[in-house]
Amino acid sequence: MKTDLKVGIIGAGGIARTRHIEGWQSLARHGVEIIAVADVDRKRAAQMADEIGAPHVFRDYKRMLALPDLDVVDICTPTYAHKAQAVAALHARKHVLCEKPMCLNAAEGRAILQAVKKSRRKFMVAQHHRFSLVAQAAKKLLDSGALGDVYHVRCHWLRRRLLPGAATFIYKRFSGGGPLLDIGCHILDLALHFIGFPKPVAVMGSATTKLAHRPDMFSDWGDWDRKGFDVEDFACGFVRFANGTSLILETSWLLNMRDHEETSLRLFGTEAGLDYPEMAIHGQSNGMVTDTILEKVADPLHAHTREIRAFYDSIIHHRPSPVPAHQNVHVIRILSALYESSARRKEVRL
Repeated sequence: MKTDLKVGIIGAGGIARTRHIEGWQSLARHGVEIIAVADVDRKRAAQMADEIGAPHVFRDYKRMLALPDLDVVDICTPTYAHKAQAVAALHARKHVLCEKPMCLNAAEGRAILQAVKKSRRKFMVAQHHRFSLVAQAAKKLLDSGALGDVYHVRCHWLRRRLLPGAATFIYKRFSGGGPLLDIGCHILDLALHFIGFPKPVAVMGSATTKLAHRPDMFSDWGDWDRKGFDVEDFACGFVRFANGTSLILETSWLLNMRDHEETSLRLFGTEAGLDYPEMAIHGQSNGMVTDTILEKVADPLHAHTREIRAFYDSIIHHRPSPVPAHQNVHVIRILSALYESSARRKEVRL
């Protein structure tokens, strides 16, 4: 099926170049075309547009939104810009794909959700981890009831010396927070996706900076402004849900630990437990404990490409967004409440 779809990208940085362009270009045979690039650095926008053959270049993304044949806006900018750009694009009646995290805080998330409802257009946050083959297999396993009633989840994304030093990560006015928002939004979204997004009722959290200000500290990704750094370098939290499920979350950029990086989910159910992404199932049979490792198959596509294809399918087949906006509002609400809990040093009710 060939359906013409014209795409404009806001933000000509690394995530657009390395992931999003490839996803849209994989749909070229279906008539999908990137026709515009907008960036505050017009030279950078022009360079990317020239590389991919996009005919329109803008410094002001609002001028791009006025293109009459533009169908989709792909937001690949820093977090602080997401809310204004998403709302403007939705008001212009464009479908919107937005890089993670959705926005800076829960209030901005609610504003985006309101714009989505008014526009009647598709909106999706690029939570690409949902779209890997192993994540899709895990979701099917959980939905089948193989684990029984999942009553506790442990999830973490921990890095040893991987602090992103750009201003858009380390200054709160641009990023909204440190690793809790940067990578925590990914692992929390995946955990909630796996267990069906139960209603959160209370959170307790701690967000702290223990290492990032030290002059002897280093990151494999280069140096950073130690004095100006004003987000956390470690955060953890505990979430309670209305259905009785509990969840523990941990994130870090600089943690002193054995491995370079750990990304893991452990789900504990009444019939079995699951370690993800190892796909190890732990249960019992005939009075003995059992441990089963499911064999993973090679994935020929990057999860970002699968994500963009899923968004495209939702548009042309008039299906719900693969990552519904209200789910991402839940993610941002929990993360915002964890920051609030840390600041107030007490549990926050939702």
